[in-house]
Amino acid sequence: MKSKARHNQKSPSLAKGSEERFLNRKVSDTPLLYYKTREEIEAYRKKPVKLKLQWLQAQMEFLHKAMPAKAKRIREKMRKEDI
Repeated sequence: MKSKARHNQKSPSLAKGSEERFLNRKVSDTPLLYYKTREEIEAYRKKPVKLKLQWLQAQMEFLHKAMPAKAKRIREKMRKEDI
């Protein structure tokens, strides 16, 4: 069974003028909901630890690349101050 994610925001289009529409969109108060069945959780638990850590590393690298420069500066400052 596949996981289910729900949100009310559409991904931005690359069409001309879409950036302005994207920036001026209404953001839903509905949180992103993420569900996993018991079977999916159990299947994940059976995976080797090395595979889970590789997946985690890939996610962290992706998030770092996608993070805005300002957020990276704040994060680095927090890391240096050991907050």
